[in-house]
Amino acid sequence: MNHTLKRICLQAVNALGISYQLARGVDYKTLNQHILSIHQLKDINSILYQSSCCLKEILDYDLFAFAMGNQVTVDVWIDPKFQFNNAAILNIIKSDLGMTHGVCTVHHFDDDSPRGSGSVLALQLNNLLSYRVVEADFTARLYILPNRNVMPYHHDIVETIMKVVGTSLSHCISIKRLQDTVIIDPLTLCYNRRALDGFIDQAIASTRRYGSDLSAVMFDLDNFKKINDTYGHQAGDDVLKAVSRTILSMIRKCDYLIRYGGDEFVLIMPETKLGRAVDVTDRLRKIIENLAIQSGGACIHVTASCGVAHLKADYDKDLLLQDADKRLYDAKAKGRNRTMPDIKFLSFETATMPDPAYQYLN
Repeated sequence: MNHTLKRICLQAVNALGISYQLARGVDYKTLNQHILSIHQLKDINSILYQSSCCLKEILDYDLFAFAMGNQVTVDVWIDPKFQFNNAAILNIIKSDLGMTHGVCTVHHFDDDSPRGSGSVLALQLNNLLSYRVVEADFTARLYILPNRNVMPYHHDIVETIMKVVGTSLSHCISIKRLQDTVIIDPLTLCYNRRALDGFIDQAIASTRRYGSDLSAVMFDLDNFKKINDTYGHQAGDDVLKAVSRTILSMIRKCDYLIRYGGDEFVLIMPETKLGRAVDVTDRLRKIIENLAIQSGGACIHVTASCGVAHLKADYDKDLLLQDADKRLYDAKAKGRNRTMPDIKFLSFETATMPDPAYQYLN
């Protein structure tokens, strides 16, 4: 009897060992397939989406979050897109990165087929696994909440894919730096008009794909010619530099500030509703108004007129920019130094709708 029981136990152990090896082999095969795909990708969103697909297939996670940034700004990619809010996981990320204030921008992958829990509040975040990624260009963290039992080799798999992701992201950042030398305006350090078409096409495509929002702002400096005539062209350059660098220091990483021509600028704001875009733009306008710009011993003050447009179902990039330009014309016609449309004409719901992914100008 004891001999039979021992034989059965031995057979069970052998069967478990075989099953373990088979599962391990399948998981590593999955890993290798996704690594090949990641190496072919050229942008951050695609790399992280492919990584999430790999880990979803292997660990069937309830939560995937990838945070990249510093103590002031951080970008977070989260899957799935939660029905309520991301406060719980964002608090963990901010604590790990030592953030006490600043801008936290949330990105989501395609959620046509919702995966995992519908609310971050329903997840047991005490079981959250965290992995650190350190590269010369950035520091990041991966957070994952597996829905399967984690085997010892799973940690090796995650570490491997994070090394691949780190290398791929560093490559993307290096390429972007080279591209920026061609599309950056040397005076203002914002993007030049050559970059506009590519950025706005990409933003519209992403908005259509994910069913999100996109707003565009067109603004210029009031009576800028008078500044040049009164103080000289060097003073005009100093004003442009002060205004553009002030705005660049306050917008999100996913926003694009473009020098459209002369003293006219375009600001592309992904994942931003019209009410929020108007609110943020008007705050920026007030900050510009309060600048005291020093140039050649003179203290120069400047104001801006702003027009805000929101991507509609039948809009292409030309119609979006035409709408923003029309609003800019309205702002000038009403006396300059204002933002149109006037926020008070928006419905209360639109103007105050919460947008946790957009934490501007805290």
